[in-house]
Amino acid sequence: MESKKRRKKLSTSALVLLISLIVIAIPCLIFAGILITSALETNKPVIGSRFDNDLEIQISSSDANDVKDAISLISGVESVEVDGITTGQLVVLIDISDSATEDEAKDIATQAYEKTIGILPVKTYFSSSDTNKNYDLAIHVYNRLSADDDYDTWSYVIYTKNAMMSLPEMQVVSTAIDENLAKELRGELESVEIQIDETAGTSEETGD
Repeated sequence: MESKKRRKKLSTSALVLLISLIVIAIPCLIFAGILITSALETNKPVIGSRFDNDLEIQISSSDANDVKDAISLISGVESVEVDGITTGQLVVLIDISDSATEDEAKDIATQAYEKTIGILPVKTYFSSSDTNKNYDLAIHVYNRLSADDDYDTWSYVIYTKNAMMSLPEMQVVSTAIDENLAKELRGELESVEIQIDETAGTSEETGD
């Protein structure tokens, strides 16, 4: 008689252990694959645009140049720079005469805004909807970039139309909202108080 070889059967506990190991190994292998892929992609640029699904109608370099040329024709404007179309905000920097007043800066800012939206309509480029984000617009008009300790002759105006705003707003940077606080921060208020005290003391001594 031929001897029959008997196959060894796995016990129930061994079978359960084997299945458990397989189940545990699958997510571990997936996680290891993710780690290896991430390590290989390190130091590689991520190609894409954060404005996907936004800025459906984009401002071109030619549009920006048209805005620059139009604003350059405004009386009192010495130089114009237009930038920011790649960042989702059109920034217009307008340098005017050093002697220009605050009122003149405000008037030029208003004219520059009208010139800009004449080329790039507000509803098309600077107004967002529920499904689309459009550009913000910021027009800076200044006779100097900073006060240079001469606040009386400094003029700086920012005319802003964010995409979520219904109407533009003008901010006069060169005029403090709280003048006394501004003087105190600049150290001017303290010096005035000291001068008054010294004058008062002199007057008392003179009276004696």
